[in-house]
Amino acid sequence: MDCSIWKNPLQTSSLIENEINLWLINLKLEKDSVEKLKKNLSSNEIDRANRFHFKKDKNSFIIARSSLRIILSKYLLIAPRDILFNYNKYGKPFLDGPIKKDINFNLSHSKDFALIGLTKYGKIGVDIEYINCDLKIKEIVNNYFSENEIVELFNLPIEKQNNGFFSCWTRKEAYIKAKGKGLSIPLTSFDVTLEQDSPRIARIENENENNLENWKLYNQKIDNNYCAAIANYGEMKNIERYYVKNASKL
Repeated sequence: MDCSIWKNPLQTSSLIENEINLWLINLKLEKDSVEKLKKNLSSNEIDRANRFHFKKDKNSFIIARSSLRIILSKYLLIAPRDILFNYNKYGKPFLDGPIKKDINFNLSHSKDFALIGLTKYGKIGVDIEYINCDLKIKEIVNNYFSENEIVELFNLPIEKQNNGFFSCWTRKEAYIKAKGKGLSIPLTSFDVTLEQDSPRIARIENENENNLENWKLYNQKIDNNYCAAIANYGEMKNIERYYVKNASKL
């Protein structure tokens, strides 16, 4: 992991206009840390955690969800357990209750990391994926990628196609998570570019040109084993990044 771009967490945090705060969370914690984090969760969240069959998946959910509460508490200046969530009809959470500051957020996790994005300006979606080099991408792209994306992907040199697949996938996931409508948005109804240096949304079905230009995509480098992307409606001037090695000590 490139530690140079990730700062140590602050005791309290604030968001300014046109800024994204990005938090990278380590999900490999010892049992005592997981148990401590579990105390931040609501009874509903504990029920959800208990539905996981595998212990690693259960622990990852507990760490990621509790980390979200702890991080939001730094901005809201209330206890993590006092944060109330509500959900839209597609299952996307948003802040509820007496304290409803203008904070938009999104959470994603994969294997050993979770990624949390927050902003005051516009919708936000984040996605992080562990790069599985054994994935049979040809069996997936025909169902989930647009025609333009498929052509761009397989025009890449064969040694770059696996990374190109995950670049495309994370960008598409980040966009539909920002929209907050889940898979009710067909993944073939919009195009994202695959180039590394200037990611963008090239087409959105039935979207006017002005709205298309307002959607921005950003790459996020974790390390060679992960691919991550951010989608945001509006131009961001800055991204502040924080790395949390053990959320139970925040």
